[in-house]
Amino acid sequence: MAILYLKDYLGDSLFTKALHYYIRQWKGKHPMPHDFFYCMNTGSGKNLNWFWKKWFFDGGIPDLAITSAKKSGNKFDVVVTARGSRPVPVDLTIHFKDGTTQKVHRNIGVWEKGKTFITIAAPVSKPVARFVLGDTHTPDTNPKDNVYIVK
Repeated sequence: MAILYLKDYLGDSLFTKALHYYIRQWKGKHPMPHDFFYCMNTGSGKNLNWFWKKWFFDGGIPDLAITSAKKSGNKFDVVVTARGSRPVPVDLTIHFKDGTTQKVHRNIGVWEKGKTFITIAAPVSKPVARFVLGDTHTPDTNPKDNVYIVK
């Protein structure tokens, strides 16, 4: 999953460029994990050490939570807090009272600078029933704090 999160962060084109750089450098050789990390950094032109460290060297868990949601005009400010230390994407589903939904996605880049929470400004045009955090591809240690019911 970590590599898919990295691909989402870099975008298809840059991820492919970096991966091809790695393949060219290590074709027919015996790379170690650090070789992959260094090549992806060089091939993408980005310092991804913050990501490699949190996913492959540090202990920890992936865990996000909705800690508040406040209506302000025609939008909700939804605060998502990283309670775990592994960076995962933020996938927020807005459930409206009429039964429809709207999805908001933020890639792992929101956690790059060491933030422990982000605020998502979610524009809404109809009454909101609840906010639900996560999807089937995002691990979360404590899913009980991923739902916020709007009163």
